[in-house]
Amino acid sequence: MHELGIAQSIFDLVAETIAPGDLAAVRVIRLTLGPLSGVERDSLEFCFSAIVEGTDLSNAHLAIDAPPLRGRCAACTTTSELAQITLHCPACGQAPLSLEGGDELAVTSIELDDPVEAR
Repeated sequence: MHELGIAQSIFDLVAETIAPGDLAAVRVIRLTLGPLSGVERDSLEFCFSAIVEGTDLSNAHLAIDAPPLRGRCAACTTTSELAQITLHCPACGQAPLSLEGGDELAVTSIELDDPVEAR
């Protein structure tokens, strides 16, 4: 289960990026997770929640954006969203179809609570 290692890497990245005193304010860690990344979303979320339990990041959760798989046809130059990997263009039926993206796995943002103004 490589999702555990990925979840630990996300935790480490946040801990290295955010000042130690601000870690408890982290609420959302936004990821982009492509369909060809090889990462199981549910497993990643489970592993991350287990890793952050009892830490300053215990109130943080993952928000995962899943961009669609796209293919570009060499014959008609159409770019199409694909429900599955295919070699033939959904628009014209010709091959080859080159895949565009789909292997994304990136932390795109870290959201913190708004600071409370001193009174």
